Amino acid sequence: ECVRQAHRQRRPCYLYAFAGAGNLNELELDLSQDGLRKVLKFLRQSFGGGTYLEDALAEAAKKLEQPTWQNADLLIVTDGELNVNTDEASITSARSSCGTKVTGLVLADTGGVSMERLCDELYLTGRSSFRGEKGLRFPKLKKVELATARN
Repeated sequence: ECVRQAHRQRRPCYLYAFAGAGNLNELELDLSQDGLRKVLKFLRQSFGGGTYLEDALAEAAKKLEQPTWQNADLLIVTDGELNVNTDEASITSARSSCGTKVTGLVLADTGGVSMERLCDELYLTGRSSFRGEKGLRFPKLKKVELATARN
């Protein structure tokens, strides 16, 4: 859906895969057949664990400074709780100057303090949906009521 929206609005759309410090890969997404092949190949890669969001946030903040990224939103998808120890000023600045909205999707039962602090909207899938049980179905998203409303 993100790619379709960006394509319709003639905006670029990027996917970042991240893990430990220094493990960040970027892919520009498009709706072509070759673009879909690239996404599948990109999603098969693995860094071997760890979740270090700082590099991805810094790269996204750089993109948001560019004129073509005005009114762009940020979607963070993670498989668990993050510990973000970096200065979040760049994302906070993007919210106010670019109209950026940060949405989080956590493939777990809880989002954690870091995701609640970073996101304007946060959704959880719960881990039970991803155990490979017979009859696996798409998980229902649970919206987290955040303590701090940003508008």
